[in-house]
Amino acid sequence: MFSLPLDRLTNDPAFRRTSLYALLEKHPIGFIDVGAMGGVHQLAMPAAGLTSVLCFEPNAAERVKLEEQLAQSPFAAVEVAPYAIADHNGTADFHITRNTVTSSLRRVDPWFLERYRIKHFDVVETVAVPVRTLDELVMRPPSAARRGELVKIDAQGMGYEVLAGAKTLLGEQCLAVLCEAEFVDHYESEKKFPEIHGVLSSHGFYPYGFFPHYHSNKMIDRLKLRTQERLLCADVLYFKDPLERGNSGWRPDAREQALLTVFALCAGYFDYAMELAARFYAGQPDHGLLTQCVENLATVDQEDLVEQAAELSRQCQRDPSRAYYYVSAFIERHAEHADHRFLFKQMPQA
Repeated sequence: MFSLPLDRLTNDPAFRRTSLYALLEKHPIGFIDVGAMGGVHQLAMPAAGLTSVLCFEPNAAERVKLEEQLAQSPFAAVEVAPYAIADHNGTADFHITRNTVTSSLRRVDPWFLERYRIKHFDVVETVAVPVRTLDELVMRPPSAARRGELVKIDAQGMGYEVLAGAKTLLGEQCLAVLCEAEFVDHYESEKKFPEIHGVLSSHGFYPYGFFPHYHSNKMIDRLKLRTQERLLCADVLYFKDPLERGNSGWRPDAREQALLTVFALCAGYFDYAMELAARFYAGQPDHGLLTQCVENLATVDQEDLVEQAAELSRQCQRDPSRAYYYVSAFIERHAEHADHRFLFKQMPQA
């Protein structure tokens, strides 16, 4: 998905002059990362210095690695907790797989492994781990720290259960969710995208971006031949969008206004950020500053892009047999969740 560099928003000169920056510098963003193996998700990176992070990682060995990685953290605050997150409190078996990133409270579905010839998902160890709900950890008892204003969920087949155990958080505190959702059974008895979408939509969240993961059995030479691949899963970004008719009765307070605008900026939804700025800050100095901030963040280095395109041409000329691969990789690298076709109608004809 789209990613700005570390603290790119935090350090933007226009943004630092806004009331949003002053508010979040005093009371940082509350970000929860469920399934943080390998590091805190990139969605938080553009505003790292203004973000307090709570990570969950039940795999003890991976938790130690994460704590070591975050020892010199760029975040305003960071905590790594040893829980698996679900829809109940207690203990449960956690299945550690050879490819540890796929470890889960659920066992991988054997049909899925056989159908797509996927390896290294076999279970090497099963351990008992403590399980908690987000509502239990974050909302009871009430705390001055507003954790979970932004939530990322990568729980390997447990996304629905994480959300089901966070209904108070979703209703009262959370404003944006990035959740992995499956369209094909990866794990036994898992609930997939329709159920996950149902929970979030019932709390006023609207999907803004699908960041898909495709797969096939590579029955044809993918370096030379094109094909459609199956959508197995996607990371889906939801905003509790105050501009939607379904949320017309909601009046975001000053903090919620600031957070929604910042989350849109961090995720690269610059046009949406301008919609929010026009709604929340019209006639105020913040509106002009946010407009400048968007221009700063969204500017494309045209010279660098031209050079990349020239290098693509040189690659294709050096190895024509892989031209399809080079072109596809270039397009994928620069792809955005946007429709550019209408722009050509506005361009002067040569």
